[in-house]
Amino acid sequence: MINVQARYSDTKDKSEKLQMEKDALQKKLTAIDSHAKVGWRYFSSRFYYISTEQKTWSESRQDCRSRGGDLVIINSREKQEFIIKQLGNNEAWIGLSDRDTEGVWKWVDGTRLTTA
Repeated sequence: MINVQARYSDTKDKSEKLQMEKDALQKKLTAIDSHAKVGWRYFSSRFYYISTEQKTWSESRQDCRSRGGDLVIINSREKQEFIIKQLGNNEAWIGLSDRDTEGVWKWVDGTRLTTA
């Protein structure tokens, strides 16, 4: 009888854990769905928003920050290809500048540009 109770308790614990995981996944899916409806794109566990407004680099960065993000940092071939695909023939600002020192290119997170 004790073995049956232990199995029941273990099964109940696993069931509760699975329910919590399901709820967390449902929450993520709902967030993805709602963001997709307002122009956000999902790629590699992150959301990207491509504005259609024409602004300066600084204005675009401020717009991104007001939305809880920043201009995109392109640090992989996959991300570069994703961004190119999203833009099509349009142009957009990215999070790269030499504002601090002319000719020294840095991403908005402070990392230097690498071309490898």
